[in-house]
Amino acid sequence: MSRPFERISDVVRIGLERHRRGFFSQAEDIYLEVLDSSPSHPEALYFLGVLALQADRPDLAVDRLCRARMIDDRAGGAFQEHLGLAWQALGRPAEAEACFRDALARQPESARSFAGLCAAVGGQGRWHEVDRLLAAHGCPVPVRFRVPGSGRAVVALTIDDGPTADTTPRLLEALARFRATATFCLVGHRAERHPELVRAMVAAGHEVAAHGFSHRSFPDLDAAAIAEELETTEALLRTIRSTPCLYPVRLPFGQGWADPRVHAAVRAWSARAFFAHWTFDLKDWAISARHMDREAAAEAIDLAVGRLLASPDLDRAVVLLHDRPIDNPSPHAGWVSVTMLERLLAALTGQGYAIRSLSAAAHADEVH
Repeated sequence: MSRPFERISDVVRIGLERHRRGFFSQAEDIYLEVLDSSPSHPEALYFLGVLALQADRPDLAVDRLCRARMIDDRAGGAFQEHLGLAWQALGRPAEAEACFRDALARQPESARSFAGLCAAVGGQGRWHEVDRLLAAHGCPVPVRFRVPGSGRAVVALTIDDGPTADTTPRLLEALARFRATATFCLVGHRAERHPELVRAMVAAGHEVAAHGFSHRSFPDLDAAAIAEELETTEALLRTIRSTPCLYPVRLPFGQGWADPRVHAAVRAWSARAFFAHWTFDLKDWAISARHMDREAAAEAIDLAVGRLLASPDLDRAVVLLHDRPIDNPSPHAGWVSVTMLERLLAALTGQGYAIRSLSAAAHADEVH
């Protein structure tokens, strides 16, 4: 090994140390400095790809990771996992599936690769295969990433973390203006403070379901606590509407749908429950946290909506948006949520899509 290569590797290690400590800008500068000296350095390209993924730039992540793989095709499981996550964020589930299968062949115990594989298979509409994968993994609760059925151009819209006094009314106004309906996945302690907003949702034809009471991650809780999170929230909601026959559970942070313990707890709570996951997360919560001025946030919103519209798998997709996100201190978090919804509704209706709640989207073929 040459001395210059040793020095470059030392610089990469410094960048990785900054990366692990959360100094992403410093890490990126260091990796780019390495590429200035050694344009074909696979580790620097790989870590730059990971940074791009963390910054919600999956297009850039795919470019950098694929370049790294072309230089060194001895990619490990973690590399394939990150590339799968990038393809998934771009709405390319077939490419993501191939990467996750490769990752699992190299690291069979990776929970993240297994979850990614299930999401990629589900993203292609192969529901029975997802159910078989999960059942073999000890996970009996159905998980849905898309709306079942075929035909009519429809997108299911889900909005997490409400209700809030400053944001929910503006979301409801935008939905009414575009004649759209949504599934609101509600946090119990917020619904408890604003039952009048829950009633307004139901009166406008929207669907409401439990997103936990405290928004704690279910894998961190025992079975009794998971049941309490769901039941306490649903007890509030059933005073306003009837409990649905098939119950959509939106997991806090989207965590736990491939966890056997979480499945067992939710199945014990209700045999009619299913995990309502999503096809596309537009990451409005990340945009409001990352961009401190509205002009930059608006550009990021347009980029996210444009990326969604470019996806070949948009029909019958489930899209994740937020009310004012939990634990987001940004002063314009509500503005980002409303602006994202308005621009998304305008773009989708402009292309002929109907925007519906999960249950209404599932029955769109019967209505039209």
